[in-house]
Amino acid sequence: MGPAAHRFVLFAGLAALLAGAAKSSVSQIKFDEMIYDFGEVYRGAELTHRFRFVNLGSGALTVQGVHAACGCTAVEVDKGKMYGAGESGFVDVKLDTEDFSGSMLKTVTVITNEQVLPERTLTLKAFVKSELEASPPLADFGDTPTRGGAVVDVSLKTLNSFKLEVGELVFDERALEVTKQLTEGGAVLKIKLKEGLKPGFLKETILVKTNAKHLPELKIPVRATVRGAIEAAPGYVEFGAISPAEQAKRNITLTGARGFEVTGSRIELLVNGRKIEGEGGVVGVKLPPPGGTTKQLVLEVKNPSRYPGAMHGKVFLQTTDPEQQEVSVDIYAFFR
Repeated sequence: MGPAAHRFVLFAGLAALLAGAAKSSVSQIKFDEMIYDFGEVYRGAELTHRFRFVNLGSGALTVQGVHAACGCTAVEVDKGKMYGAGESGFVDVKLDTEDFSGSMLKTVTVITNEQVLPERTLTLKAFVKSELEASPPLADFGDTPTRGGAVVDVSLKTLNSFKLEVGELVFDERALEVTKQLTEGGAVLKIKLKEGLKPGFLKETILVKTNAKHLPELKIPVRATVRGAIEAAPGYVEFGAISPAEQAKRNITLTGARGFEVTGSRIELLVNGRKIEGEGGVVGVKLPPPGGTTKQLVLEVKNPSRYPGAMHGKVFLQTTDPEQQEVSVDIYAFFR
């Protein structure tokens, strides 16, 4: 056998040795169970379960991440630990049933350094019963054309045999007015939007304290889109990428419930997170002529070269409308 053949045999043997070593030092995670069913539980219960795993491989196992679905939290008990061959560990899972009713299924993804199957999915199941029922469960005002005064009724009743007692109501009194009326076997909440709300999306929560054993605090979400006296379309404007010394223009339409005038503007700018004092010649507003309930404005954005990067801003248009003296428009551009 010549020198070349000897070298070939030597390299082949070394490769086989390395492959065997690599094969013998891989990690492999195995859970005692992949699915856990809590069975029937009452709404409001906080459920916990511990999933045990073991490293069946000969190499070190590390858990690189644990990701849980909404309404569920999960953590590795010994975070950052390297598990040797035969060593076991745990993933603790906590499940909040406060916002659920009926069949519930949640998943937890465990990511490891295992080469063959680095992701494992754990499944949690439960059937959530409730002592209380809120109808509707969400106080949705939808599009509210006025700036206040709309009312939504939410009925509360028991699903068990106990007599419902409704105690303190906790909510943001700046946005809502909430009163309760006792009924046979329950209560009715009258939820009213306050006047003078800022136009935009309203997201609030009413906390109802009751004598329910498993759900002593019931949360009722409140949602509304408050329409002002003047609407801007679009309310968010992207100018795209602008080269140095160049400018871009966009049109904005303002529509009012009655006649109004646009008297001026003020502008707030951030470039790369840094506030730009004054307008700096970056944003200009061409005001519309007087008259009418619909007006078109022109926004101009210029790249002054001295502010490279992402520009976020807000244009405040001042009006003569007594209910809405300012209308805001968000703007974005990237200065090359």
